[in-house]
Amino acid sequence: MATRIIDVVDAVPTGPRRRCSEHDKARIVSEAMMPGTSVAEVARRYGVCGSLIYRWRRTLPGSSVA
Repeated sequence: MATRIIDVVDAVPTGPRRRCSEHDKARIVSEAMMPGTSVAEVARRYGVCGSLIYRWRRTLPGSSVA
């Protein structure tokens, strides 16, 4: 039987975790919801993950999207 050695590579953080204010989150979400705008495009512009924008959209106070 052959034995395989698997190297475990630790994830290297790309930088410090950014914290966005509620105002910034609302601005990013509203920009991503504009007609003809791609969430992925807005996410790249602000350096966040697209799924994070969807999460913010669900959790921001006053959000009409459930």
